[in-house]
Amino acid sequence: MYTASVIAKMVLALCELESGSNPNAPDNGDCVGIGQIKCVVVDEVNRLNKKKKYTYEDRRNPMKARAIVFEYLVFKIEDWMNYQGIAILYKVGPTRMITGNHSDADWDYAQRFENLMEEAVK
Repeated sequence: MYTASVIAKMVLALCELESGSNPNAPDNGDCVGIGQIKCVVVDEVNRLNKKKKYTYEDRRNPMKARAIVFEYLVFKIEDWMNYQGIAILYKVGPTRMITGNHSDADWDYAQRFENLMEEAVK
């Protein structure tokens, strides 16, 4: 099981990969803000919290965006997942993660995330 401290480091690593930690990163279709968060992620975190805790606009607020990513990871990470699996989950979502339909770019992203995490938890 990952500790809150390690998950917080995951959030920072994902934000670095997604936007270069830039809260004003350009909109990539439905992906917005420092975590390049999709609306479906906000909807899922709200559903799992059983209340509307976050709005789509919160994706543009760096603190709230990190909180959304943190809660998404807390809800979605399974004990058996390694860093690459967690990166794939965040990048492509649970459905594509399960189907195994991953591109070379997805695996490159996962490797970069693993490298960042190995450095972060030293």
